[in-house]
Amino acid sequence: MLSAIQHYIDNPDDIPDIPQASADYLAARCNVSYIQRTGILDQLRKEGFSEQALYGFVEGLSAVVEIIELMQEQRHLQE
Repeated sequence: MLSAIQHYIDNPDDIPDIPQASADYLAARCNVSYIQRTGILDQLRKEGFSEQALYGFVEGLSAVVEIIELMQEQRHLQE
């Protein structure tokens, strides 16, 4: 795994494509509306996670969606 990390540190513009179905699935599952409607946030609260921890979790999900969009952007640039 360290070699893969090093590769992207050395080659930040080497962004792979992502299949549309995968992008759609991940974007939906990482959407705040999804985690609210499915009760994931409530479950995490019941398990004792602080609001700060939940905020960090939501920010992480947002970062995932941004990365997906970056990967999709590469596809459009190559077309």
